[in-house]
Amino acid sequence: MIDRKELGLLDECDIAFLGQFPLQSLIGGFTHLHTASGQIPAGNIGVAHQENPPGPVERGSPHTKRQRPPGNERPIESPLEDTPHHALPLVQLHIGGQQGFLPIDPRAAMSCAMFRLAHISDIHLGPLPRLSARELASKRITGYVNWHRNRRKRLFGNILESLLDDIRSAEPDHLAVTGDLVNLAAKAEIEAATNWLAQTGDPHSVSVVPGNHDAYVPGAFEALSHAWRPYMLGDDMALSTSGDNLFPYCRVRGNVALIGVSTASATPPFSANGIFGRRQTLALRGHLQETANRGLFRIVLIHHPPVRGAAAAHKRMLGIRRFAAVMRSAGAELVLHGHTHLDTLYRLPGKDRDVPVVGVPSASEAPGGHRPPAGYNLFTIGGEPGAWTCTLDRHGLDAKAEHFTVASSEEL
Repeated sequence: MIDRKELGLLDECDIAFLGQFPLQSLIGGFTHLHTASGQIPAGNIGVAHQENPPGPVERGSPHTKRQRPPGNERPIESPLEDTPHHALPLVQLHIGGQQGFLPIDPRAAMSCAMFRLAHISDIHLGPLPRLSARELASKRITGYVNWHRNRRKRLFGNILESLLDDIRSAEPDHLAVTGDLVNLAAKAEIEAATNWLAQTGDPHSVSVVPGNHDAYVPGAFEALSHAWRPYMLGDDMALSTSGDNLFPYCRVRGNVALIGVSTASATPPFSANGIFGRRQTLALRGHLQETANRGLFRIVLIHHPPVRGAAAAHKRMLGIRRFAAVMRSAGAELVLHGHTHLDTLYRLPGKDRDVPVVGVPSASEAPGGHRPPAGYNLFTIGGEPGAWTCTLDRHGLDAKAEHFTVASSEEL
């Protein structure tokens, strides 16, 4: 049991298709039916830039950092493990002149479809627009100078377009974008990112959380919250919801719950910290507990890595202890983040087992630097509560910047 202090409170199956089969066969084989996955619509993609100057990377294998602290993993008990057959809910079917009642085990319904999730981050759409003197009279001046001295040199015009094309060929059910869509959060940049999102996918198929560059200066967070709101609305939220009240949101797609958390906050020059505060701590815990009760595979989307040592002091998330407490008390099946531009894998102690925390390279990084070139993660999720399966395929740009290939694959 986690006390309040530790939490940081002190400071679809097709009926027409079923008609092909005798009712008796359905009762025995319902669990083998599955639904088809959707696609992310195609469209024209913008040009992108890298985010930060290259930095040193500790490697187990090239560009990969892993932290696997020991944990005592225990299988999660299914809430329906001892549910008698006669106690399960029934659905009345009228098929081919036959009728009857089919017992529906929620575990079978959840395990009948695989869910594929693509994950990208740190888009940094470019080129940088012309900024007024008023816009530059802020922290933006340091970012503007840094972009022209360093980031502009990493421009590689068609990387982001190629990456999105490769994702579409994989036909994922959903796309998660974990922040830093822009560079300096200028009005023109936020508008460009809004158009890019509309070209990339509809709000039902794409979920977004903002990053530190999206909230670069005071007022930027409110602007992006209004512009990108359809991609950050929870299933139970009204369209009038805006600002910080958008987060954390919860969206259920298939057997997956996508829970978006915001760490985006305007910070002083030479700082890229994120904040995970008390209000989101309580709300995130509530979302995780409620979706666990519904037997869903829970994925937390966040920009900053919620792990100690994953980012330098001036770039780390403030509230790591709070986030860790939520994982220990409520658990999660997966956490996805960006910010570091690295393909990392960490694990945090969870309620019943360790929680994988997965990072991804920038979606716009050209090859040849100290950080991995542009890439994306593709997760294939299946199983059922207590017996989930999740495969991670890391797709990366080859050395010639011509194709995206599967760099690695592993079970999480």
